[in-house]
Amino acid sequence: MYLWHLPVFILLIPLVPSLAVRVPLTAILTLLMAYLSFRFVEAPIRRWASRRLDPAVVRPVPEPVLELEFAGRA
Repeated sequence: MYLWHLPVFILLIPLVPSLAVRVPLTAILTLLMAYLSFRFVEAPIRRWASRRLDPAVVRPVPEPVLELEFAGRA
């Protein structure tokens, strides 16, 4: 969403002069653009990468539980 909110807002400035209308419209269009870019860009790239990349390249994210345990003991 953070990639889409500002371009959508700026593109709507000349089209929708009323701020009271522009802000909700920006929110709706931002959510729509974020969903579409996730569905048709990010998800296909993730699927492709999980099939193509070597497992050594795609490492699992370490669990932050140990870090929290050590931080609490300091």
